[in-house]
Amino acid sequence: MRMIYNDEYFAISTLSPLNIKFNIRADSLNFFRNGIVTKNRPNSYYSSTLATRSSSFADRFRGIHVTSDQPINVLFRSHTLEYLILPYHEYPGVSQYEYYAVSTSSYRNTSLSQVLLVGCINNTVINIIPTVDLFIPIDVQKSGSDDILVTKGNSHTITLHEGQTLLLGKGNGSDISGTHFISNKPLTVITGHQCGSTPDMIEHFHCNEMQLQILPTITWGKKFILTNFRNTVDKSLYSSIVKTVTSQANTSITIYCNGTTNTTRYSTNGAIGTYQYNITEYCYMEADKPIFVVLFPHSYFYYYTTMVLIPPIEQYLQEVNFYWVPLYYYYSKLVITASVEGFSPTAILHNGLATVNWTAVYDSSRNIVAYGTEIKINPSTNHSVIHTDRIGKLSVQIQGYDYIADIYGRPAVVLLEPNVIPVCNFSCGNGNCVADNLCQCFDGWTGDQCDEVLCSPVCGNGYCVPTNSCVCNPGWTGDRCRIDIDECSLDVCNQICINTQGSYTCECNLGYQFINNNSTCEDINECETVDHNCTQTCSNTVGSYTCSCRAGYKDNGYGNCTDIDECSMGTSGCQQLCFNTNGSYYCQCNTGYKLMNDNSSCDDINECIEDPGVCPLRSNCINTLGSYQCNCIDGYQMNNTGMCIDIDECVTGTHS
Repeated sequence: MRMIYNDEYFAISTLSPLNIKFNIRADSLNFFRNGIVTKNRPNSYYSSTLATRSSSFADRFRGIHVTSDQPINVLFRSHTLEYLILPYHEYPGVSQYEYYAVSTSSYRNTSLSQVLLVGCINNTVINIIPTVDLFIPIDVQKSGSDDILVTKGNSHTITLHEGQTLLLGKGNGSDISGTHFISNKPLTVITGHQCGSTPDMIEHFHCNEMQLQILPTITWGKKFILTNFRNTVDKSLYSSIVKTVTSQANTSITIYCNGTTNTTRYSTNGAIGTYQYNITEYCYMEADKPIFVVLFPHSYFYYYTTMVLIPPIEQYLQEVNFYWVPLYYYYSKLVITASVEGFSPTAILHNGLATVNWTAVYDSSRNIVAYGTEIKINPSTNHSVIHTDRIGKLSVQIQGYDYIADIYGRPAVVLLEPNVIPVCNFSCGNGNCVADNLCQCFDGWTGDQCDEVLCSPVCGNGYCVPTNSCVCNPGWTGDRCRIDIDECSLDVCNQICINTQGSYTCECNLGYQFINNNSTCEDINECETVDHNCTQTCSNTVGSYTCSCRAGYKDNGYGNCTDIDECSMGTSGCQQLCFNTNGSYYCQCNTGYKLMNDNSSCDDINECIEDPGVCPLRSNCINTLGSYQCNCIDGYQMNNTGMCIDIDECVTGTHS
């Protein structure tokens, strides 16, 4: 246990009238004390030299063993701090124990929110899952072992032997509440703060030491009575902070306090709920799954607080007997809460006398669920509180007030029995049945029946196989399957490869297409498809195609063939007349000429030979280029009709 003040000590008492022998030893420190206690004669031993003050290897062996031959009560006290030291308890058939830290933050950044683990049995394996980043020794059994930074939500496994200790903490205003400890054997877990503050105390720059021993989740419950801490000196009522911790996911918590109802659902195990109330009398809290509840009452002007364990109604007893010596307190009282079963105002006796002034405690439906009362007590006295009805149960809380500054509270006794013996209608193959039809899996397993392998860290892109190994999905590699395989470096595509996370894609160059395996590309014959723009002739090439035109046409550059006008271009070869047609042309000759066999040259037609009758009678035919002439013979002349007629020289005067 971590301690600060020099007045730290163990207070040991018993209710037995016999002399009870006890021993206190810390083997590694060569510390050994023994003594005797009897009823009304407690004993105490100062223990500041045994404190665990750091996580160093030198402070790794400060477990303190307290043993006796008969039942005894052990308290730890420091200045105004007091809490029960509970014996470790092995539960038959339980092979996994769970604990959660509860603490606060602080306005003083140099002080630490802490938890102390104490090994009770050799080879206790502990899995630590922090809610804040924590430095934890890699190997707590090795001197000089380096620390490893375990980040929030991740885990680290250590082994403690009997009497070994490990102190963990975080400063800078951090709160380690909810930090999860899973062990294969029972532990002693002390949680608290070097100088912790509630939000109100931070506002007033106050802090104080606080410590509390945490119970395993198997003892947690579902129904709780929250008590008031009214300062009896200045008569003021200061608000209390209530912290809850869930043991299972999807837990609903309902608080009925001062006439109002507040219901909150928490999705994860280890979730921390924080509530603030001015508890005028009693408040009722109920959850649908087991939770842990701690109350932080405030003293005058929010100067001081303490951690008060609130036991569940399921852990109430029929009889509570204890001996109490106050710790510098000016005023002390007992707060008794009793279950509604078997209750009557005279059924509960304190030191043989019936208690009075009971106040009913209601749930959100205004049903009475319990009763509560307060009794002022004298110091250094034995107390016996008994429920005389055989089905009645009760709890006793001790409160102390030191004028206006300090405040204190704790249950007089704590029951360590498991609340419910769960029944699972199936086998929790790799875990324990912790609630009806609910398995709590061993490390490395998950699933409703703990039959699914769990890897930590998780297999990012694969599945888990025993033990804590991953089988990666295609495209991934690495211990946790989080490294992408670059398949493109393995030549999986014959043209274009694009790597993706956990896979790849192949693409083909332009003019190619996939064959069946989607990784090999083959040429596309565009000429056999509509994937070309040729208007006349298409010729396939590797990865592409070409267009060509028939004679008499030309390509405009886009596969479109247009007619060549050979006539206008002067390429026809026609000697005289040229006529263009689609894809060709033809030649003709002027009148008086004929087209030669080359279909382009023209030759003069000798009309006089070709057509002997082309000229009239009594005329001569004279051929000319492209034409001919008809000349009448002497003594004749051409009339208007183109005929040669006799010239009447007598008339014309052309005679001699």
